[in-house]
Amino acid sequence: MPVKIIALGIAISLQTVGFCNDSINHSTDSTKTQERNAELIHGVATETLHSFDGTDSSEISLEYYYYAPLNEGTQLQPYQKTLNEIVYQNTLWNTLSDSDSDIPLRTMNPDFFDNQLDTVVRIFEESQEEFEYELAWSLDMYTQVTDHKLYVDLLIEEYNYLGGAHGNSSTVYFQIDRSSGQVLGLSDFFTDLDAVNQISETYFKDLFDLEDTVNWEESDFWFSDAGFEVSEIFTFDAQKVTFLFNTYEIAPYYYGPISVEVPIAALEGYLTDYCIANL
Repeated sequence: MPVKIIALGIAISLQTVGFCNDSINHSTDSTKTQERNAELIHGVATETLHSFDGTDSSEISLEYYYYAPLNEGTQLQPYQKTLNEIVYQNTLWNTLSDSDSDIPLRTMNPDFFDNQLDTVVRIFEESQEEFEYELAWSLDMYTQVTDHKLYVDLLIEEYNYLGGAHGNSSTVYFQIDRSSGQVLGLSDFFTDLDAVNQISETYFKDLFDLEDTVNWEESDFWFSDAGFEVSEIFTFDAQKVTFLFNTYEIAPYYYGPISVEVPIAALEGYLTDYCIANL
């Protein structure tokens, strides 16, 4: 399956460093990748947080991508609109803002991402004043866009630690149809999900050295009465499909995220024409 990575990056990071006297500021470094109707805009915004006692500081940074029309009146293609919407919603969520699909999409520009960092600063300062804890927050968000023949694959990885026993993380893949802009699902790529589950179960058991006759109810894994089912989070490359289960999705925290790789060859006969067209 020939693919081309066309963009890397939304990354939000919050790391504790030694105290410095730099004031909070924005620094945006923008670059552009031009397509026929739009530019893929890339930039970086940064700010610095300081603890109340002046002993610690941290730099938070947001690296972003979004599509912007080349000319006034030029319309974005459906998949470009969908990608922008997903990036927008996930940026709101990961900078501790409200995220609601009913909120109109704001103008995507560097000011939007700068303002989201302002939100993080405000919430951090309010939390420090209320709880008087030392600086220990972490926020990370990473995005990769991979171009396939008929769809675009959008990867978003997220991590945050705002106190507590451990942080939280998630990884999601969005397959966005280039023509309709619709987010695709398993049934768009596989003709028989029961067969795909059965084949993939073998690779899952091999991953953890499980017996063929394992009783899921007596195992560490939380599958329903229907038995093993592949994850709805998946991605293709030239040789395999990877199904990803996020932390806590099917097993206790100490398992972390679980990736099951199944060779394309093992799934021959169960791939849709749409899937085959992208191989």
